[in-house]
Amino acid sequence: MNLKNLSKPNEFWEYFEEILNIPRCTKNEEHIRTFIKNECESLGYNTKIDNVGNLLAFPVSERKNNSKIVIFQSHMDMVCEKNKEITHDFSKDPINVETIEEDDEKWLTAKGTTLGADNGVGIAYSLALLSTISKQQSNSDFPIVKFLFTVEEERGLTGAFKIESDFLEGDYLINLDSEEDDTFTIGCAGGTRTHGKIPLNYIYINKIPHKMVPIHLSIQGLKGGHSGTDIHKGRANSIKMISKILWKINYRYQIYIYSLKGGNLPNAIPREAEATFYVTEEDLTNILDLLEQIKSEIEFGISEIEPDMMIKFNKVETETDIRVYSKIITDDLLHILYVMPNGPVSYHPKNRDLVYTSTNLASISIDSDILTIVTSQRSLHEISRKI
Repeated sequence: MNLKNLSKPNEFWEYFEEILNIPRCTKNEEHIRTFIKNECESLGYNTKIDNVGNLLAFPVSERKNNSKIVIFQSHMDMVCEKNKEITHDFSKDPINVETIEEDDEKWLTAKGTTLGADNGVGIAYSLALLSTISKQQSNSDFPIVKFLFTVEEERGLTGAFKIESDFLEGDYLINLDSEEDDTFTIGCAGGTRTHGKIPLNYIYINKIPHKMVPIHLSIQGLKGGHSGTDIHKGRANSIKMISKILWKINYRYQIYIYSLKGGNLPNAIPREAEATFYVTEEDLTNILDLLEQIKSEIEFGISEIEPDMMIKFNKVETETDIRVYSKIITDDLLHILYVMPNGPVSYHPKNRDLVYTSTNLASISIDSDILTIVTSQRSLHEISRKI
């Protein structure tokens, strides 16, 4: 796809198209850093890199006549997530894109993966601006413009926290990691992550005094999104959805969970989740009927927001001599997930369109018989973020 024809300026789309071909997951920024460095130097700027990998591009000429210094800042890494059925290696594969129509507007999106507009747009804008500056004659009234590119923003703002002080020498810093190109944002929400760990107890399936059969349940095709900027849009959370389904089945029948996982990154609304659980053979038909009923209710309630959502379930082949979560663990885990808050917690008292405090149920995984639940919290108020 030739992105230059999407809109103006052409330079922006040319750079963004190149960026889509460069791997840049968090902690894997070396390729994009090299690209930015070479481009800045080819346009007449000097560059330097600090100890953590942040890149600063600055003009060769010295400061004159008390000219103001403006720093444009963006980050090099992106959130790397894909749908389960998509074959994509973020360490080498380019992002596959397409255009879609929504509300009579044309949007660029990725096919089954994250697009990386956060913050590829900031990088492309910076390089396009630098390209424009390089073509203009020197003007003493024009400010000195520097460009700062930081690392590991998506995993705790590491580059920003560890940046060397001389990289910030200037009068103004404009961050390009925002949502709207015609809006200035002053200040931002603070964030934190919470890790809940549950030691798992097991019981062998053949020790249960009933013939047990397994059911596999999966949630796919959700929109997902950013846990900050998209948290208020009513999009479904795959972990929350699957845990509510399991809770409702467990409320009527006895189930034993064999596996439960979903989500990936703490700052992404999870798009997929899956579980395998065992039920008594005599309850199988009723449970499959209940699953069909729950599926219909969910689709009726959220299909407009999540038109591509897929809820799949089926009986799978029975395995012998395997372990499932104990009944206490199954019950307690589903209770925890059922009542765990997710989404906006409160809105700003003076601006009801502005989320004040929010939480995202981000991922659930198992390692060495420890189940870990990760949530991320954001708030404009320090106390609300920590409580």
